[in-house]
Amino acid sequence: MMPKELLLKWFVVCGLVGLGLQTEAAESTNLTPVAVWDASAEISTAIGYRNNVLRSSIKNENSAFFLTAAEASLIRFSDSGALFMLYLFGDDIRYFDVPSVNYEQLFSGTAHLLKPVGVRDEVGVAANYVYQHQILDASATEFDLRRILVLGHSAALRPHWKHLLDSGWETQVEGAVRRQIFEH
Repeated sequence: MMPKELLLKWFVVCGLVGLGLQTEAAESTNLTPVAVWDASAEISTAIGYRNNVLRSSIKNENSAFFLTAAEASLIRFSDSGALFMLYLFGDDIRYFDVPSVNYEQLFSGTAHLLKPVGVRDEVGVAANYVYQHQILDASATEFDLRRILVLGHSAALRPHWKHLLDSGWETQVEGAVRRQIFEH
């Protein structure tokens, strides 16, 4: 799946989840809450040819490549309002004839956990992880025009508390912890 398609799918999933979370919790009953599980997975491969693998105007290297991509999602939504969502994505490109870069990889994982606390409050946490070994255009962030091989990790944790006010407005307090490690 292309990154643009991945982002579109992510926004659609988040939008649907957001719509479900806007409703107030139902009154308490003696019935056991019902939980709905949804899981999906997809693996794909491709063979292709890329001109200018390094995206450089000076050193042009072309090569055939083999692409493997995988994505998986797991969602659990309960009528109590609790939600668990896990989304994993990865792709691996192996070049046949590029001495400076043999491969590019991107792996990411996102997990969300939301739990209603009473009728008006919700607590939750989101965790994200990204690993990348890719050729990127650093022209926007560097002084000179150049492409670089980025090898790094990024992790983030965002806990939150949300409260629904009487007027229909809501207030949310969120914290964020992020760590990025780039080797190149």
